[in-house]
Amino acid sequence: MSRKLTYDQKRQMEESKSRMIEQQNGKCFYCPIDFNRDNVYPHAAHIIIPSVSNVRKYGYEILDHYLNFKGTCPNCNSKAILNPETQSGKDHIKTIQDAIFNDSLY
Repeated sequence: MSRKLTYDQKRQMEESKSRMIEQQNGKCFYCPIDFNRDNVYPHAAHIIIPSVSNVRKYGYEILDHYLNFKGTCPNCNSKAILNPETQSGKDHIKTIQDAIFNDSLY
């Protein structure tokens, strides 16, 4: 279940990633690596991964939401993942749904 992103979608995702890394002061969310100082390419790690079943259940609106990412180094990428069936995963999805709902009010 792959999809093609438009140019605007790709650009928007890159901008979101840049803002996220900036909010994290240019550092990995989990370890002390400084992306610029240590010359490490930052990853945008999904918290709820876009597996086929998760895409079907939650949709790309949830999975591509900026709150569903953490800026990580390659070594810490997998630390971001939450199982959506756990309470912390359910709470995370609810947070994103609330943000989407509140954004749609304006």
